[in-house]
Amino acid sequence: MVCSVGLVKVRGGVTVDERHWLMRPPAGHDEFSPWNVRVHGISAGSVARLPRWRDFLPRVVDFIDGDVLVAHNASFDASVLCQACEVDGLETPDLEYVCTRDMAKELWPLSDYKLPTVMKAVGKVMVGHHDALADARAVVAVVDGMR
Repeated sequence: MVCSVGLVKVRGGVTVDERHWLMRPPAGHDEFSPWNVRVHGISAGSVARLPRWRDFLPRVVDFIDGDVLVAHNASFDASVLCQACEVDGLETPDLEYVCTRDMAKELWPLSDYKLPTVMKAVGKVMVGHHDALADARAVVAVVDGMR
């Protein structure tokens, strides 16, 4: 369930703004498995005093402001957003996605299509993988490297 969102806004190939939010997942879906904590480093204690997803969704939608989202494994991100909205009884925003994982599969025969591997394919090194903002920054680098 959603506990972190990182977004980078790009205009004309230049980063013009960034946002990163930590939040408590929707009530009843706020268990943090040890595996997930190891992956992204966010625990229940990290977000215990923060507002819940429902409080952050308007900020996320305002920041996106109708832009097309570019994400790595976008279907996963979209499913998390949809699940969080459904659980909280919120309308899922109508967002358009492009997936760098899918794009990489069309461009290159790689051993896998994880974000660090695709970063390497464009000559970059992944830093901070599974941190939402670091991953968003990496997606910008991947798109830039695909040009």
